[in-house]
Amino acid sequence: MTVEDPASHARSALSKAIFGNSHYCSVVGYLDHRRSETVTVRNAAKATGLADAIVKPIFQRLVESGALVAHDGASPRRAFTVDADNLEPIANAATWIATRVELELADVETRLWALAERDLGSEGVQVLRRLAIRVPSAGRLSWLANAIADTTHASMAEVNEIVSAAGVDGTSG
Repeated sequence: MTVEDPASHARSALSKAIFGNSHYCSVVGYLDHRRSETVTVRNAAKATGLADAIVKPIFQRLVESGALVAHDGASPRRAFTVDADNLEPIANAATWIATRVELELADVETRLWALAERDLGSEGVQVLRRLAIRVPSAGRLSWLANAIADTTHASMAEVNEIVSAAGVDGTSG
């Protein structure tokens, strides 16, 4: 059984719903931390783990909105500068998305721990907590959902109901 990383999935879904592109928030987040630097499509792609072909149209949209200003020159590795004033409302929306996802996932994690407590008791939960600490935070919620589904009397439907409450995919076989 596996669970997709719910945080990434939820952020991508909200980014797509608001901006029309599931990677828009990742690129904006990168740019928001480089307001006083020169940026390129290639550097943004490397930093976000996306392909240049995905980042380039996002940069084009940000140039059209005034959030990025292209430097003079026709180089294929064109350089840009962030216009902080024009990027601000876009960055605020991206931050709202990340915050909303984190709050929803914190509630999901609390509910999953309660489910584990119901079936395993406090000693069993303590064992799970010690194991969970070893899991990288990006994958911890997925790990927890799978661990609970595998080690408790909770049905897969119960775990999926809790995980899907945040609008993310649940466990799968």
